[in-house]
Amino acid sequence: MATRSEELRALAQAVADGLPEFVTDVVLTGSVSRGVADGASDVELLVVSDELPPLEVCIAAPGLESVDTWVPPIAGAYWLGGRKYGEFVEFVWWTRSHTDGRVAAIAAARSSTTIGSRLRRRLPTAFRCEGRLTPTGLAH
Repeated sequence: MATRSEELRALAQAVADGLPEFVTDVVLTGSVSRGVADGASDVELLVVSDELPPLEVCIAAPGLESVDTWVPPIAGAYWLGGRKYGEFVEFVWWTRSHTDGRVAAIAAARSSTTIGSRLRRRLPTAFRCEGRLTPTGLAH
């Protein structure tokens, strides 16, 4: 019998496989990426593309039901979430330049947010325990 993490990882892979070809990276994050998902866990994905497509394209791409969106007050980012096969799937969609800038700021300890400080402490292990979803499976 599959664990909750395995079930949600399979759902994440199916969602990633259905994203458009202009998506350059999909990173699984959260409890599922760490293998500790429980009944309250959802699928959290960072989706990266060179350019941010129209929000309507991002909404339609994963085939979610009951989609909710939020456009943060920063250039190059969307948030959207909805249900797929009854499970909640959350997307943070960033442009490549926004992603590179955020990673560089965290790595250089320039992020002053609480999240940034937590990520800096975890940075040596964060990228090791999270993997990139590829058409052939999770790569580490």
